[in-house]
Amino acid sequence: MCTKLKLLLVLASLGALAALAMSSPAAAGEGPALADPQTTNVPYVAWVGEKVRLVKCVDTETHALGGVADFNTVDWSGFPTIQPSYFPSNAQSRPSFAGAGEQTGRTCYDIIVASEKPGLAKIKLETRASGQNFTHDFLVIWMTMNAPVLDELATDEIPGLVVGDPAGDGIFAPVDCSPAPGFQGCFQDGYFQVDVTGSFPLGNNYTGDLPGDAATLPRDWAALAALYGTSAADAEDTSGWDIHDDQTNREGHVAGSGCGLPAGLREAVDNCFGGGQLGAFSRLIGSTNPTVGPFDPLRPATSYLPDGVIDAGDAPMPALRIDVGVTGAFGALAAADKHVIYSRNGTGAGAPNNNAHNLYAPFYAAYIPATRAPQTSSGVTGELANNFPGFQNEVGLYHFWDLLNTTNLPNTNNVCRDVGGTGQVSGSGLIPHPRGFASATVYTDEHGEAIVRFTPDVGLRLTADANGLCDLGEIGTAARLHGTATISAQAELPFEQAQRPINAPPLTKQLMHLAGKSLDCVPKTPIVAFCVETIRDIRGNPVVGAQVSFTREPRGLITAASLALGGFDTRGQGVVSETDNEVIVSTNTLGQAGIEVKGTLPGLVDIDAENIGTRNFGFGVQRVRCIRFAGDGVTLPTDTAFCAGAPVPVPPVGGGGGGGGGGSSPTPASPASTATVVSLAGAPVPAAQTPAAKPAAKAAALKLTSARLVFQGGKRYLVVRVNGAAKTAKVRITLVMRTGKATKPVVRTIATNKAVRVANLQVGKHVRTVRVALAR
Repeated sequence: MCTKLKLLLVLASLGALAALAMSSPAAAGEGPALADPQTTNVPYVAWVGEKVRLVKCVDTETHALGGVADFNTVDWSGFPTIQPSYFPSNAQSRPSFAGAGEQTGRTCYDIIVASEKPGLAKIKLETRASGQNFTHDFLVIWMTMNAPVLDELATDEIPGLVVGDPAGDGIFAPVDCSPAPGFQGCFQDGYFQVDVTGSFPLGNNYTGDLPGDAATLPRDWAALAALYGTSAADAEDTSGWDIHDDQTNREGHVAGSGCGLPAGLREAVDNCFGGGQLGAFSRLIGSTNPTVGPFDPLRPATSYLPDGVIDAGDAPMPALRIDVGVTGAFGALAAADKHVIYSRNGTGAGAPNNNAHNLYAPFYAAYIPATRAPQTSSGVTGELANNFPGFQNEVGLYHFWDLLNTTNLPNTNNVCRDVGGTGQVSGSGLIPHPRGFASATVYTDEHGEAIVRFTPDVGLRLTADANGLCDLGEIGTAARLHGTATISAQAELPFEQAQRPINAPPLTKQLMHLAGKSLDCVPKTPIVAFCVETIRDIRGNPVVGAQVSFTREPRGLITAASLALGGFDTRGQGVVSETDNEVIVSTNTLGQAGIEVKGTLPGLVDIDAENIGTRNFGFGVQRVRCIRFAGDGVTLPTDTAFCAGAPVPVPPVGGGGGGGGGGSSPTPASPASTATVVSLAGAPVPAAQTPAAKPAAKAAALKLTSARLVFQGGKRYLVVRVNGAAKTAKVRITLVMRTGKATKPVVRTIATNKAVRVANLQVGKHVRTVRVALAR
């Protein structure tokens, strides 16, 4: 028989607080905990298609072994013509047996029942010839699963959880993960969450009990308790439906828990006594130890966690199978550890020898199915399946949220190579594709939740150019989008497929990276320039040990330079080799490698920095800059803007200062031949003249007089002048990239007899040469 709990404490104040918790209004769903959940009608909950083992154990002194029990469905809220089935047969009579584990010394009666349709069944047990006959009512709920909800977790969405996409928007960018001053970039893992709910009809005798004649769990648990909850002590006693806590990290303990301070109006259900994830947890009445799910009225010492309030957190959601997967340019799946996520310090472990109060919201492990517990148990059950998947957890005890049925991403690589040394992605050699788990299965916990970890920094999928190179771009001040990944989640019934799987709307993740290579030149003396290549990886960290080949055109003096100048510092770089036309150096701890270039005559010097590690049966990834030596005692480092074929009237600038575009207007170019080249990295090279048939009269009257590049608003434009009698002329334009690959020629029509900016033509930063010729 169940009686009200009497709360006794030496501290009167703590006792008063606990008393308030126990005397809360019944309308709020609060009440005393029951010592034995078998004296209440708290329902078993399952998914459609699952078998449920019903067990009732009583004292052997009054109910001797050898008795027989009958089980009958006496009420059903589902399809009137399709009621639950009994196993092993519909005879329904079952002999008693001796209990084990927490039911040792008791006489037990059991039956297995299943339903392919959703609904609430009231099943009556009646004993015969067992000394003292009795009757017991079971409630069993079978639910259909609703569409799962897939959500990206933001930082602190679960208190203390830090994720790699803090806003929960799926955007991963490098963060500073160094405990010391100074940036040390890394990508942090993200987490995504799958929440599931289940529904069942309230028809027949249950019609009108809830709006829409249907219930959804966990939402409607308190409403169902108010409608149907009873106990041996009182027909209106619903407190037995308070079987669990919720997912909040609230602190506070009532007198009955034995935890002492801090006092609370509601039991926190945490490991206030210390210990690990399967150890003792507080509750209204003492503690559990060990603590293993799912809730089973036959295992109250280990699975019964009342906190003093009946709410959605008490609904014993059965485990649902969730199949997750990742596809795309980056990322892999990894297991999330529930006891780490649901810990107050975010680590799952407290100070040495003292983890008290750190862990909350158990269970962290559960028997799937419930009857795999190594003692007399009840709840969802299921033998080895034959022509359907069945339960995937072979060992019985499942640790939330371990990955099952994992498949690996292919152990393949991009065709392009990394820069070498510590590498922009993962080191030298071929850049790997993402590595890790591509798909897996997890089970939801008692709250209908599953969480999976997403690791972004496990390789990249890159698109190589025609030369087998993958250029990650110039170093910038902001992260740039590399690519996207898609997360999928499918909910599937864990045992028999009485309902088709349901897909959640997918999530999209984006990887923002800081990788890049930049070549910059600054003046050192009036006749010497200091040129430095800087390499950073996708996390924004310097790439160390990458070999860079420096050459110049026209040939001249070039030498390795280890010095600090103009915001660059190449000290500590490695010198691999030096010849009269090539210097090979390796980047230092700052990811920098540099040379000095000397020029005593006026003109342009083309500096080329090539990453040797990226060579793929040809030239590697390159950066090109040009230096204009004025020949008047002034050296002006510039970028590719001033390697145009026409004279560039940048006035000499004394002393130092970095290179730049100046800002003056170019002077008119000298007349050009019929085919002219505008070079971005060297002197003009005339295009080959193609013999043509006798031109038309209008074409013969046209002459290409100039072609040059101008900068405006940070962009490059081609300006061309054609003179002739006609009002318009057609020009054929070919862009040649730094790799040497030429684009397909395009034809544009321009006005004649004036310099015209060619419309609808993009001259990107990777273009090295522009070829212009008249078109017929």
